[in-house]
Amino acid sequence: MRREEILERIRRDGGLPDLDRAIRAARAVVCGLLDRLSPEEADNLRAALQGDFDDLLQCRHPAHVPPARARDRLTEPEMVRRVCDESGLPDPGAARRLVRIVLGALSDRLGEEERQELANVARDVGSLRSRREEGDDE
Repeated sequence: MRREEILERIRRDGGLPDLDRAIRAARAVVCGLLDRLSPEEADNLRAALQGDFDDLLQCRHPAHVPPARARDRLTEPEMVRRVCDESGLPDPGAARRLVRIVLGALSDRLGEEERQELANVARDVGSLRSRREEGDDE
């Protein structure tokens, strides 16, 4: 699937008014993922998106270096809040839905292993508790 088709799918399925909002929304999701995934998974995502989707990798938050320890990674509620804030969505439910839409649209760009990783993230959105709250010290 080409860049234009992917962004149009995000715009249409996300109920967004234009492609600029679709790009902002996709960037918010990708940047949130970069802080949520393991370093290896984040590198794989960057590699899959480089070229056609460089603009989605230009994150507003500093230095998107994925934390090595699980407890330091962005939690699901934090990611949803970030997507809400950066994409201008009105509530967490809309942000969760948008995360799943963006992940589904971008999955066509990924290899099988990366698709599985993102499928796991998409399944987790809306169902995870904060690892910090659970005391996960990995």
